[in-house]
Order: sequence, then structure tokens, then C-alpha cells
Amino acid sequence: MSDLLYASLDPHLLEELPKMFTSRRAMLRELFQNAYRGKANEVKVVYDPVSVPKTLTFMDDGPGVADPEVLFAAGRSGWGEDVKAPAGLGLFAVLAFADKVTYESRTASGEAWQVTATPNVLKGAPAVRE
Repeated sequence: MSDLLYASLDPHLLEELPKMFTSRRAMLRELFQNAYRGKANEVKVVYDPVSVPKTLTFMDDGPGVADPEVLFAAGRSGWGEDVKAPAGLGLFAVLAFADKVTYESRTASGEAWQVTATPNVLKGAPAVRE
């Protein structure tokens, strides 16, 4: 008799994913790579070390993320089949260094959305789309 075994992802791994990004440089590389894959023509990065809390703003003119749920599913990037390298880790890269991250984008129909996440999402806490 044979048993069927399926691959799965242990929830504990979510907490470990940010540790893949060992430097701010690696985190920024992930964000720039996502902007490139999204066909952005312009990227603007603003760091405010004086504000409390310190703020990093990363903006690009790409098409946006139609479904914010994609941000929270490691490895599900929404990129086309031509992207073979590991993808779908942007949120996890940012959470390696941030106490809070806010994404703003728009759906395919142009409806604006915003979602704010804290590292608690790695332990099962929800993030709310506004």
C-alpha cells in the first residue's frame, strides 16, 4: 500500500522568511527587482532618518498590484511565467527591517487600495485592506 505525501509550508517558516534578507541592501535589491519586473520606468526612494519612526518611501510608476493578497503569499508573485527566479518575497524583505509597512496600489480597474502590515502578520495576525 502507498501513501500520498504532499508538499506544504510550515507556518513557522513565515517567521523565518525575513531572515533571508540579511542587509538593507538585499531588501532594496528585492524592491528594485520587483519594480523592474513590473515594468516601472521610474523609481523614487526617499529616506527620512529624522522622522519618528524613521521612514523609507519606495515608489515606482509600474502598473500596480491588482490583488494585495499576493503580497502576503510567499512565492506567489503574480509575475508571468517568464520569471523563473524565486519571486514573491517583497513584503518579507521589508519586514526584516521595518516595524510597519504600508503598501498603496490599485486594482486592474483602477480602484485604489492600501494595506498596512506589521511583523505580527508573520505570526498569523491579519492586515486590513482599506
